[in-house]
Amino acid sequence: MTQQIDAATRQLPGRRVLAWNGHPELLQKALDTAERELISEAARGRNRGILMTRLDTTTFMAELSDEVPYGSTWERDLS
Repeated sequence: MTQQIDAATRQLPGRRVLAWNGHPELLQKALDTAERELISEAARGRNRGILMTRLDTTTFMAELSDEVPYGSTWERDLS
């Protein structure tokens, strides 16, 4: 598990879950880091893109998804 100031990121293969309670600029850094890590994972298979989902006001999920074309990042808001 990666710990950052005001954030906890749980790393699973092809997925990052971020629980957030801090400053918006730090959230953006955590989301950018998760996306960069997933870009590296996606490059291995070249068949999935990245789906960034806001689950609620403090929880976000970044994951590799068959729904998203390789090389793309889509955002979804379920909050």
